[in-house]
Amino acid sequence: MDEQHSYMRYLCLTICLAIFPLKDYLPEIKIHLTSDVDSAYKNYLKQAIALHFKNFYSLHFIDNFKQAEIIVSTLPFPNQYLTPSQKSLVIRAQLSEKDFGALEQLLKKHIKSGKS
Repeated sequence: MDEQHSYMRYLCLTICLAIFPLKDYLPEIKIHLTSDVDSAYKNYLKQAIALHFKNFYSLHFIDNFKQAEIIVSTLPFPNQYLTPSQKSLVIRAQLSEKDFGALEQLLKKHIKSGKS
């Protein structure tokens, strides 16, 4: 492919991405994060999770657990408060790759079930 064609392809791709940003097509998922740590660290957890998955999902952290699709907690969350469509995951306060892996599996399962 010659240099001019390569430039035109790059230009077309750039225009397409400007008009249709890829982030607008990411699956949106509502997450409620509950924890026994202070609010500053809780905000860190939200940012760390959002940053880890930013290229794959549009995660929206919400305060009302009843409106959440997924509940992430550093403490076991009582199952009697979950609706049949909600899923919960217990993570460590010190996030590990194992926690990210478990959350990734839960997010993938949620998307495959067509709930988002």
